[in-house]
Amino acid sequence: MITKKFKVQGSVTISVEKIVEVTFDENDEDFQNGDGSVDEDAVKNAAIEMASDEFGGVQEFVGNSGVDKLIGVYGSDESIHADGEVEFESAEEI
Repeated sequence: MITKKFKVQGSVTISVEKIVEVTFDENDEDFQNGDGSVDEDAVKNAAIEMASDEFGGVQEFVGNSGVDKLIGVYGSDESIHADGEVEFESAEEI
């Protein structure tokens, strides 16, 4: 009987969230439609840009009996979620 040991790598999608507040002057043309109403897409794009600029990042943390078992996010008003099932994609004999 032969036994071989492998390190098998896979991936899973994670998503992160950050709460931001966009403040703007209702007369600011960057946030207005042609009719003078608020351009909701421009406000959402500003929120996305703000989150991108302020996001603290994803980091590995020590815990759960190792240094490679936990991930988290920095900063307040940030969260992380694993979405979906792991898909194993490659194997390397060790």
